[in-house]
Amino acid sequence: MAITDADTVLVLGAGTSAPFGLPLGGVLIDKIRERIRSEIAHALGRDFTSRLQEASVSYAAFYRMPFYGAVGSRHIKWNGNSGQIMQSVNADLERIQNLEKLLANQTSETIDDFIVENPDYADLAKIGIAVEFMMGCYDFDDYRHAVKPFSSRITSPQNGLEIRNWIHLLINVIRQGIRSGNVSAENKIRVITFNYDTILEHVLSEQFSNSQLMQGKNYQDFVEIVHVHGQCGELNEQIASPQKRCVSWAQGIHVVNEPDVPGEILQARQTAREWVEQAGEIYLCGFAFARPNLRLLGLEQPQLHRRRLFVHNYDGNVGLNRTAKTLESEWVSVEINEATPDRPMQICDWIRTGYLGEIG
Repeated sequence: MAITDADTVLVLGAGTSAPFGLPLGGVLIDKIRERIRSEIAHALGRDFTSRLQEASVSYAAFYRMPFYGAVGSRHIKWNGNSGQIMQSVNADLERIQNLEKLLANQTSETIDDFIVENPDYADLAKIGIAVEFMMGCYDFDDYRHAVKPFSSRITSPQNGLEIRNWIHLLINVIRQGIRSGNVSAENKIRVITFNYDTILEHVLSEQFSNSQLMQGKNYQDFVEIVHVHGQCGELNEQIASPQKRCVSWAQGIHVVNEPDVPGEILQARQTAREWVEQAGEIYLCGFAFARPNLRLLGLEQPQLHRRRLFVHNYDGNVGLNRTAKTLESEWVSVEINEATPDRPMQICDWIRTGYLGEIG
């Protein structure tokens, strides 16, 4: 029983990014709305057009108005190194006002649901997600930026608690699998992620080969990752234009039930379904068990072979437990860790308990 065994899959949901300070789907609705309001307040009493122009083209001004800067960058006419914002931005400015009102009175539980329910504002909402992730993944000042220390041994989430970096523990499980001969280029660890961020890939690239025995080895030779909802892109140390990077990241986001999904996302989802169909053991971590995502993976399909599901439930959420248990059948067993709101189980503790296998 380990993710290093053949025919196993690790499924990651948004909860696995929370220890690194990134907001969850429901919180994103409020975060984007609050950012729009704060950026408007920042520009009050000043020449808004001038502020928007600066935020859209200037590195130094971006982090003060990142949402408006990213949206405005789509309307910049460049003449050499000089950029001028065009009148076409006015239509987006009006849409931003409407977006803020929609978000303030939204019944949708997550930003993904909001995007599906409000397709005319999907592009702006996705830019909002990208901006929140950009500001959550980088430290900015007037002249420079740096990727936040996601590779550190200890993570510092927003609630101030310091907890062990769970990706470090995952690396230890994988290394143990390599030493035992279970993990190889022919039998890679399979990871399905619903997350838009690439913190997992970043930490793996930074830390996988940081021991003498693993020196020179590339994690991609042992781990295969598919993003079924798309991704924002790599966490590069150098970003020439954070405004354009946010727009690019937004274009990489494709939520479930959204029409006109590009071919590479359809292929990623097909690969994920094939992995799940073949798997005898599935490990689900930080995963909310939303019905559309269960259907995307094919987990609600009747099974004709033995399957075991191992579920991480951070705080003993009753709805998650109930939904997970509906997947049980004569052929499928579901094991969920014990936790309560008063005594939650961190992801690092779930891994330490041995759910993913021997840490080594």
